[in-house]
Order: sequence, then C-alpha cells, then structure tokens
Amino acid sequence: MSAPAITELPVRGTYRIVATRSECTFRAHGLFGLPVRGTMPVRSGMVTIRDGRAHVTADVDPEGLATGIRRRDEDLRSPRLLDVATFRTIHFDGVLGDGLDRVHGELTVHGETVPTALAVREIRRHPARIDVVATARVDRHDFGVTAFRAIIQRHVDVELTISLVAED
Repeated sequence: MSAPAITELPVRGTYRIVATRSECTFRAHGLFGLPVRGTMPVRSGMVTIRDGRAHVTADVDPEGLATGIRRRDEDLRSPRLLDVATFRTIHFDGVLGDGLDRVHGELTVHGETVPTALAVREIRRHPARIDVVATARVDRHDFGVTAFRAIIQRHVDVELTISLVAED
C-alpha cells in the first residue's frame, strides 16, 4: 500500500533532507538528439514550515555526477562545463506557499544564480519521513554553461527526489 499524499502543510516544523535517501536526476539531449541521463547526490538541505509556508534549501554535489560513461562524466565536471573544482555546490533556495504545487526560488549553478520554479509532482507522508518529488527545466546557458553547444542541447530536465525527517 502506498503512502498517503499530503494535501496541506503542517503548521510548523523543521525537516532535514536525508542525503542517503535523496538524489537529483537530470536528462538532456546530446548528439543527434539522443537522451543523456545522470544523477548527482543531494548533499544536504532543510525545509522549515511556519504559518502555511515552507522555506526550502537543498545542496547538490556536482562532483558526484554520474551518467554511466566515465569520459562523459569527466567532461561534464570539467572547467568547460560545470567546473566542479571551482563550483563545488549546486544550491536551491525557495519558498512553497499558496498551494503545494510550486516552489519559487533561486538556483545557483556554476556561480550564477537564476530564478527557478520547481513543480512539485508528489508529496507522500510515511510514518517516519516525508518523500517529495519536484521537477524543473533549466537552461544551462543561463548559468554560463555554454560549451559544446553543437553536442549538448541547452535545456536540462531535472528531478529532485528527497526524503525529509523531522528535526528533534
């Protein structure tokens, strides 16, 4: 039996992202329009709920990027693209309010911060945790990631799957 969907936020509370149960997946189109899929670990984050609004932060580790092809992973981490040696974190900071369908905030990638909305696809309450799935389409050029224009298309679909546990 699946966990029940949440239709409203708790009034108050602080929840921590469980990194070992959370991940960021991405999909872009590469050469000849073929899909490129990969994952990055979610390092940390918090959701703080007060008076029906949730402040959301999440940090993703681009150094942990994996597509299943070592050479491609090295290229994506390189200074020409994500430059993970310089920009060690992908950060999101936003607010969920007025419904449970969208988190409006800012995404920082490659040192550039861009307004970004996450579409909340699912929120499920389990006995000891809350699972959330949210998606966004981002334009990598907005973040200054412009190399390999002929090989990698500019839009990247991102899905953030996180588990939250209440802070004591």
